[in-house]
Amino acid sequence: GRFDDCAHAAGGPVASDESTAPRKESSAAVTASRKRKQPKKQVAGQSRYWTHEEHKLFLEALKMYGHKDLRAISGHVGTRNMTQVR
Repeated sequence: GRFDDCAHAAGGPVASDESTAPRKESSAAVTASRKRKQPKKQVAGQSRYWTHEEHKLFLEALKMYGHKDLRAISGHVGTRNMTQVR
């Protein structure tokens, strides 16, 4: 057959490559990888709350660019990123 020259097809032993074999992690390593995510750092000088001016600019941008163009809205407001104007 077409696999006659392959050891694994003939039932012979196949050398295992340690780099492809799954590794077992210690329970301490698994626990360490499940730690809580750190909260994102806040931009210096930026409040969590929108100012009256930011809100006014946001509403202007909505009328100009529509609700889908987040990049343009963010650029118009100037102090808020795309996620914040979403």
